[in-house]
Amino acid sequence: VEDVFAIGSEHPGAVLFDAYKEFERKSAKADEYIRIIRDGKKLGEAVDQCIAAAGAELEPSYQRLLLRASSFGKCFLDDFDSRHFVDMCHTLRALNAIRDYRIAIPLTMVQFEKMTLATLVDRLILRRHYALAMRICKYMGLSEMEGESRVLAHWACYKVEQRGIDDHDLARQISSKLSDARGISYTDIAEKATECGRRSLAIELLNYEPKAEKQVPILMKMNELSHALQKAIESGDTELVYAVVLRMNESMARRDFLMAMQQSDIAFDLYLQMCRAKDREQLKNLYEMADKKVKKASVCVELSLRSPKVEDKLEELDQARDLYSIAKRSFEAKMTEDEIKLLDHQKMLETKLGVKYVGLSLYETLHRLLIRGSPFAEKLKSQFKVADKRYWWLRIRALTAAKKYNELMVLAKSKKSPIGCEPFFQVVYDNGEGDVHEAKHFVGLLP
Repeated sequence: VEDVFAIGSEHPGAVLFDAYKEFERKSAKADEYIRIIRDGKKLGEAVDQCIAAAGAELEPSYQRLLLRASSFGKCFLDDFDSRHFVDMCHTLRALNAIRDYRIAIPLTMVQFEKMTLATLVDRLILRRHYALAMRICKYMGLSEMEGESRVLAHWACYKVEQRGIDDHDLARQISSKLSDARGISYTDIAEKATECGRRSLAIELLNYEPKAEKQVPILMKMNELSHALQKAIESGDTELVYAVVLRMNESMARRDFLMAMQQSDIAFDLYLQMCRAKDREQLKNLYEMADKKVKKASVCVELSLRSPKVEDKLEELDQARDLYSIAKRSFEAKMTEDEIKLLDHQKMLETKLGVKYVGLSLYETLHRLLIRGSPFAEKLKSQFKVADKRYWWLRIRALTAAKKYNELMVLAKSKKSPIGCEPFFQVVYDNGEGDVHEAKHFVGLLP
């Protein structure tokens, strides 16, 4: 500024400023001054000095004069880069706006350069000059994420703190302002509303959040579990639904939780899958609540198979039989009844013989009894109405496994065999190389 305005200054900027004043007076001296600078090859320096002086000047009227002088001078330059001139115009316009008495931030150019534009915007936000901050961000070309969107987010949080505006109306007002802004998360504003005790406003704002993975955690934090479940289901993200269901299971009373699950088929089905993998007892309760007797009976059967205690197995099977009977599934009821009878017999056999039988199938049980030569085999055959042909096959395999070939020969020569003599030879022959010699004794019995 001193180089341009000092009395008697011969700096190129001062000469250019004088040239501009003479040009405004329509005096031929303007051409002389320009020639002096051009001949000294200092016209570019003169333009830069006038631009720098405009930046250092606080009075807008003098800023305009200096910028006009620099604009006048650059007309005589062939390769002048105008970006510095344009940037200075933008910066001065922003600085003049904040120097206004209503804003009262009298920054110099040097202070502004050290502070940076982002810091200036932060100061305007702290003073709640949101409109001016928005205009400066847009005018100065600050990126939307660092500029306008950030200012709008702070403005929305400020509006949330203000009382006297209906929650629904305020949510719509905020949404209308933020609808075109990028990178703004409604969850941050909703959290601010929650801190201010405005839960209904927070829920309204979350309805505008497009990302369910951001909506749902805030709703769960607010204990709005039903709303969170609805949003998770609408998103189609099963992981989110599982997260909400687990939270509901932990925090709600059992009765309320089960009623909430019944209100949503998707949540109910997903919870069934969870229980099927981890909690079979709860799975039974769910089927009972849904009046699905056949499925509950199936779970009882599975639990009986997994239970290590005979008493528990029998209890589960009793439930399954009753449920199948109520559902009029006669085949399943009969099969379950047979399994109960088999368990009772196996329990009795373990007591009398001291050998483990519980958990074996009917044919495995008969096979072991026949190997031992136990008379209980005949009783079990009669009780479960095992077919004669099937029973004879079991006897042949059991005697062969026990290598009781003499008994096997007596049985083969019996005229009561319903399966003939060929199975005796075949079973012994297939039992291994060691039994091939024994198989020869049965060849003579073949027809």
